[in-house]
Amino acid sequence: MTSAVGTLYYACPEIIQHCNYNEKADIWSLGCVLYYMIVLELPFNTPNILLLAEKVCKGDYDRTPLRQHSKRLQETVIECLIVDPILRPDISDIARLCTEELMCYMDRSCSTIQSLEKRLQQREMKWDSYLAKQYHSRCMSCSSVKESPADNSSGIQGVNFEGIIDEQHDTSKQDSSTLGIEWKEI
Repeated sequence: MTSAVGTLYYACPEIIQHCNYNEKADIWSLGCVLYYMIVLELPFNTPNILLLAEKVCKGDYDRTPLRQHSKRLQETVIECLIVDPILRPDISDIARLCTEELMCYMDRSCSTIQSLEKRLQQREMKWDSYLAKQYHSRCMSCSSVKESPADNSSGIQGVNFEGIIDEQHDTSKQDSSTLGIEWKEI
């Protein structure tokens, strides 16, 4: 490939030098990403674009922060950031370097996930129990209120319908058609 696409901070030396490159350019980028994840800084970081290109082409980055991590991780980053693409490992080599580490990480992650799921289930059960108790106590407080007999025929305490006339049944306001009177034209 010959196109120069991507972020310069992750670009391999062959791209910066406008040389042909292959999938090992991605291995370089992987090394940059791993370094950034471990150290929380870019391996090749400078505001000057010419200095950045020079640092990348020389493979000039600070390896000391990597010493705080496992030999396997250090080795993986260093191998990915080899300047010469012929000497740089391919993805199979990288997989061999980190398979054991990744498997241990996966085991720890699975154990952590299972533990968190169990804790979540326990909290959900406690929450469900709490809600059920709240609902039950409210229902009990509602049913413990003593109902007093209604004062009137409406059945609703404190409401009196006496003296209110239902217009539908008020015969004084009915028109003649509802009283059964027929009008004929002459």
